[in-house]
Amino acid sequence: MHELRSANPDEARERIQAVLRERRAITAYATAARAARPAFAAFWASYMSGFRKMLCGYGPVTASLSLLDGLRIVDFLVGTTIVEYNTGHFDEVHHLDAFVEQVLAYALLAPGFGHPVTAVVLYLARYHVPTRYPLDTFLAHLAGQPSIPSKLTVDSPPLFKQNQTARRPTAR
Repeated sequence: MHELRSANPDEARERIQAVLRERRAITAYATAARAARPAFAAFWASYMSGFRKMLCGYGPVTASLSLLDGLRIVDFLVGTTIVEYNTGHFDEVHHLDAFVEQVLAYALLAPGFGHPVTAVVLYLARYHVPTRYPLDTFLAHLAGQPSIPSKLTVDSPPLFKQNQTARRPTAR
C-alpha cells in the first residue's frame, strides 16, 4: 500500500483485494495482527489514560497533514500544535535525533502552507511519554539556548508555492 502513495480509492481497493486473494498473505497478516495486539493494547491504554484528553484541549484535529506535495506528512495538527507520535524503540541516540529533526521540519514547513504552529508534541507511545513544547522553547533548546522570550517566536517563513517542484532529500 505504501507504494501507491496518493492512489485513488479504486486503485487501493483493487490492490487490497489482490493481496487478500493470496491465502498465504491472509495467514501472514493474521499472525502479524495477533503478535501486535499486546503492543497496541499498551498504546491504546496510554492514549486513553490521558493523552487523548490532553489533545482534545488543543483544538480541531487534522490527521495526516500533507506538506510539500505529500513528501512530508504530519501525523496530526491539533489546533496550532504539531503532534508526532512514535511507537518505536529509541535504542540509539540517532533514533531520537531523527525524530526531533522530523518534528522540527514539520514545525518550520507548516506555516508556509497556511498552518500556523505555536507548539509541538512528541509522543513516545512505547514509553507512555507525551512532551509538549511551545515552539519558541523547542527552537531555543535545539539552538542551544536555555530559552528565549515568547515575543521572538517564529511567526511564518516565506510562503512556499503549492505547485513548486519538490525535491526528495538525499541520503546521508
